[in-house]
Amino acid sequence: MTNVIADTKPTGNSYIEPVSIDPTNFERFLSEAGAVSVHEGVYLRVGEYSRPFGWIIDLSVVITEVMRLLEIVVPMLIKQNITFKIPKDRDTAKSLLDGYLSYQSVGKIISIFAASEGDAEELISFLLTRTEQFRGPRVPTDMHIGGIVHCRFGAYCPVRRMVNSGEIEDGVFTSANQFVPDPTTIPFSLPRGVQWPFKSIPLKQKLSEKRILNGNLKPTSILKSDSRGNVWKSLHLKSLLHLKPCVIKHGRVNTCSDEHGRDIKDRLLWQKKIQEDLTGKVAVPKIISYFEQDGDSFLAMEYVKGNSLADLSSAITSNTRSWLDLNRDEKLLLLEYCLKLAQLLEKMHSSGYIHRDV
Repeated sequence: MTNVIADTKPTGNSYIEPVSIDPTNFERFLSEAGAVSVHEGVYLRVGEYSRPFGWIIDLSVVITEVMRLLEIVVPMLIKQNITFKIPKDRDTAKSLLDGYLSYQSVGKIISIFAASEGDAEELISFLLTRTEQFRGPRVPTDMHIGGIVHCRFGAYCPVRRMVNSGEIEDGVFTSANQFVPDPTTIPFSLPRGVQWPFKSIPLKQKLSEKRILNGNLKPTSILKSDSRGNVWKSLHLKSLLHLKPCVIKHGRVNTCSDEHGRDIKDRLLWQKKIQEDLTGKVAVPKIISYFEQDGDSFLAMEYVKGNSLADLSSAITSNTRSWLDLNRDEKLLLLEYCLKLAQLLEKMHSSGYIHRDV
């Protein structure tokens, strides 16, 4: 790469040729921008990989800003003959952002494969300035440099093979035909034997997991693991002698964004409002607190011990018997559950809310 900043630093966006982007097919956008692309999984790749391993720059952005980011960054990458990948269409980008394809791929909307460490450092500095108006979720495999810019050391074009244990492993074959595993980890850490090469960019050390959240909440176990944020069973530390079980819902910054610019933070705040409105009308867990920490959102509520409707139903039917196979008492018990559910829904509806997932 030759002097990226000097060659492409614009006044406004005058250096970008306006290209319409078809949301159902980014291949046409690349073609009109003068690039030849090839399909690589759910991505379109432009350019050839210069080496098997190296530093990869990942740009993450919320779904409403994907098109704009492509318009700003892609022409510069094409002009400088830099190898990169983008999702094949907007729906794929949404799936990547929401973690539906894999937790490892969350946020990887533009992946850039620099030919050298020097090129990568120059690109990072340029992109930090050029993309500062955007926001996006954190990329779990990468070190967060700043804004939407992330970086990791990994295989440029990993292959998959099955190891003796039957598990799938990603890696590359060296010139000596030796398979080397991809060193990508979650959270980001420097692979053994790899040094941080960027003198102008400080290496952020791995942050230790916080044992106490918001000064009085201690997570004890994960009830649900999710790319948007985990759900923890926790302890509410009211005092040294007063501990009470609770549940904490975690929302990772800028995840689950929709067409209206709302994200996981808005969802948690909406859940807080609904549960507070329904308190005393419908049996809902009491809200303890909503708070934000390191950009993430958290909603703490009381822990209600009990069984789910699915578990209660399974205990009766054993998941193998139909309604016609049940005896009279079993049918009456299931009907009692249905009646209670209908009564709860009636109370919710009369309070001005409609449950959309029943």
